[in-house]
Formats: sequence, structure tokens, C-alpha cells
Amino acid sequence: MTLAETIVSDNTKYFENKNILEFACGEASLSLAATRISDQVLATDVESYRIDKLISYPENFTTRIIDARKIHNIDYSPDTLICFNGIGHMTDILDEVIDSVIRLLTKERVIMIFNSWKMDKNVAENTLLPLLEQRNDITYEMKNQKKYQSITIKKQIQ
Repeated sequence: MTLAETIVSDNTKYFENKNILEFACGEASLSLAATRISDQVLATDVESYRIDKLISYPENFTTRIIDARKIHNIDYSPDTLICFNGIGHMTDILDEVIDSVIRLLTKERVIMIFNSWKMDKNVAENTLLPLLEQRNDITYEMKNQKKYQSITIKKQIQ
């Protein structure tokens, strides 16, 4: 089982029969793993060269080129927003990206950030968590699994 498949299996309630939006998807390994149990999966990235390497993919999988800072403008209604080993590449713009994805949150939607690379874990702990702690409109939970770290972000219910 690949790490992406393990993540989907460990977090089934956020993937099964859901519409998934992955931002900063890179090669889209987590999105592709999610297609097995999700209704629809949209993988997005600012560049197409990694996604373009995919020769074929499932019918419930689509891609779009979009800057994660503008993800809130997307014409798609996700249940779960995901990012897998992507935040380390967005350190300089992470505050704008987080603002954008949080704008898509509703009381039913969740953001899941998964990190297995040291670079991404460092950015999560040193940049992302301080950004999240400054906000009063969300709650978050970080878990360190055996092979990856997960950060779940939900809308604060007043």
C-alpha cells in the first residue's frame, strides 16, 4: 500500500463518497488514491508539468491549473480540501493560501493537510500552526501518525 493509499484508508470519513479538492497537488498521488472511494476528485496546481505526466486517470478525476491563493474563486463544491506534501513549496505565500482555502470552509467542509516530508513538517510546525493559532474562525488538530503528519482544519462553530 502506498503512503497516499494509507492516508485515504486512515481518513476514510473525509474521503468516502465525498467531493475532494486537492490544492498544490504536484503529481496528484493523494488525489488519485482518493478516486477509489470518493465521488469526484479535482486536483489543482499552479503548474501543469507534473499533472501532464499522467497518461490516464479515472473518470471521477479532473485537473485544473489554479494558483492556490485564488482557490476560493473555483467553481467547484468540495466536501474535503486536501494538500499532500505541498505546503513546503508555498512558505512565502502560505498566509494567502490559508486565507483562500479557509474561505471555502463551511460547518460541513474540512481542510486536511498531510505531510510526510521533513520540509513540509517543518513548515507546518513553524509557519502554518502559528498562522492557524492567530485565527478565531477555525479550529484545528494536528496528529503525528507513524508515516505522516495530519492537520485537520474546521470552521469554528459559534
